[in-house]
Amino acid sequence: MLAFEQSRGRLHEISRTFHWGYFFESVDYVLKKAEKNQELTVNDKKILRNAKKFLQEVKQGQEEVKSGILGSSAIDSIGAYKQSLLAFSMIKPQKTEEFDSFISDLINLIDKIEKSESIEKPDRLLLKDFFHTLNVESLRDTGRVLEALHPRRGPAEWIAIY
Repeated sequence: MLAFEQSRGRLHEISRTFHWGYFFESVDYVLKKAEKNQELTVNDKKILRNAKKFLQEVKQGQEEVKSGILGSSAIDSIGAYKQSLLAFSMIKPQKTEEFDSFISDLINLIDKIEKSESIEKPDRLLLKDFFHTLNVESLRDTGRVLEALHPRRGPAEWIAIY
């Protein structure tokens, strides 16, 4: 029974990492389309709305960590906060005090993209870098989970397959 529970837990972890990887890759793709001024489809706009929801979840996770009061979706929101804080620290090292305003700025940038408003190149690059970093880190997480499931293949080999 214990082996079954461990396998089920690993499969859940694989599913979770693939989900996030696919989501972040989709956002990255839509942002590249927007950067090239290509018309966004209904599905592209849905992905942007989901990206905005993700960022709002990040803010919720940050609030839950600060307050110690956990909501019903604490696992997801704190996970989103952790992922985003890591990506932020890779993009803007030693500026953690700017994290809250950074996330708010990203939400505003997505709003502008949804409305087909132009955004400055540095802002566009920052938004793209953030979601690209989340995508790469998610891919690394997936590699680590797969390594635990199949130790003969290392994370580097799984990333190389990608």
